[in-house]
Amino acid sequence: MALSIAVLLAPILAAAATASRSGAMGPLLRISERKIDFGTVEQFQQIHHSLILSNEGDAPLRILKIDTSCGCTAGVPADSIVPPGKEVKIDVSFSTRDYEGEQEKTLTLHTNDPGEPLVRIDVVADVKPFVRMDPPDGIIRFEPVHRGATRTMKVRFSADAGFALTVDEIAGGEDRLTVKREPEKTSKEEAVNLLFSLRPDAPPGQFRAIIKIKTKGKIARTFNLIAMGDVISYFVVGSDVRMQLPTVKDGQGVSSHVTITCDGSKPYKLTKVTSNLPYLTGTILRNDKGYDVVIMVDAQAPAGDYIGKVDIQTTDPTQPVIQLLVKGYVRK
Repeated sequence: MALSIAVLLAPILAAAATASRSGAMGPLLRISERKIDFGTVEQFQQIHHSLILSNEGDAPLRILKIDTSCGCTAGVPADSIVPPGKEVKIDVSFSTRDYEGEQEKTLTLHTNDPGEPLVRIDVVADVKPFVRMDPPDGIIRFEPVHRGATRTMKVRFSADAGFALTVDEIAGGEDRLTVKREPEKTSKEEAVNLLFSLRPDAPPGQFRAIIKIKTKGKIARTFNLIAMGDVISYFVVGSDVRMQLPTVKDGQGVSSHVTITCDGSKPYKLTKVTSNLPYLTGTILRNDKGYDVVIMVDAQAPAGDYIGKVDIQTTDPTQPVIQLLVKGYVRK
């Protein structure tokens, strides 16, 4: 009887052992590293690094695809199939052309490894630009300046010695700003300082100008500089001249206000509010420091987004009109 039971169980035990072995095996991915740090690199370079992908399983490992977080990064395997016990190189590249400063990109490997079908690889680098701009955020701010006065802000472009750096073209903001070039050179660095000065005849009001600056040298580049400021006269707008009004809904109009102060030295007044949209109106109210101008949108305004211009008339001959840009949405 014992022999008969052993004979009966033998095929079952053999099948279970086979199932156990097959369940434990298959493609098994191993990768040499999950983060690639290129360190400090120069701009306009194509840099490379090799990853080693190995298969410790007993079935072929297939690289189905490789996704990247941007077109500047790529991963190219030497082969898309890795036999058991073998390895393959993946060439990871990063183009620094359009970047500067600390960068973080990713590659995602899709494979047929059932235990880890997706593998994320982090790619980091600190890109040193050939031409550096200071301020690095590309914004200069002219704090409120009285009309007729001036103020100067410096923007510095620099490069390593031998780059032959020049500023070839400056375009934008000419109605409010003048610019002067001042070259500078040391044994390690060469630079061009741009001195932007507010024109004494700049019109009153808030402004935002985009200035395109083209530099030349071993490599040509174009920078966008934003110049912001406020030229004040007798009347000063207490907030941004661009207003975002609440949504008009359920047949109810909406309103908001802007405060306009005056220095009290002259008897100038705000006289009238007009706009380019029939459903956008305004009312002038006095306060202890000047005026509150209430801007209203009628409930009958058509549905959708709107952008309107509001002109506030004054008796100041140097500032006859204060203009506001009003945006909002009407929901029906």
